Amino acid sequence: MTRRSDTALAEVRTALNAIRDPCSVAAQMPVGLWDMGLVTHLEVSEGVITLRIRPTFPGCLFMGHFDHEVRSRLNALPWCSAVVVEMDSSTIWTEEDMAPRARRLLEKRRAGARVMMTSGR
Repeated sequence: MTRRSDTALAEVRTALNAIRDPCSVAAQMPVGLWDMGLVTHLEVSEGVITLRIRPTFPGCLFMGHFDHEVRSRLNALPWCSAVVVEMDSSTIWTEEDMAPRARRLLEKRRAGARVMMTSGR
C-alpha cells in the first residue's frame, strides 16, 4: 500500500467516524460508523471508495440514512471519483466489533448507569 493509499484510507475513516450511529447518540455516547465496527469492508483504489456497512441489528431503520450520509461525505473528498456502498445484512454485529476506545466508552457509560441505579438516582 502506498503512502497515498494510507492517507486516503485515513481520510475515509475520519469521514466515516463523523457519521454518528443514532443509537449510540441516544445512549449519550456518540460513536462514528468506523469505531462502531459497522464497516465490514473498505477499499480505496484510483479514487473509487468501496465499502460494506452492516446494521447493529437486522431491523435497523437507519441503513438508508447511513447510505445517504456515507455517499455525501465521501463524495465530498476532493480526490474521490466514486463511492460504492453495499449493505451487509449477512454479518451479525456484536460489541466486540467496536474499536477499543468505543468499547471503553460503552463500559464507562454502563458503569455510570449501574452506579446511578444502585444509588437510587
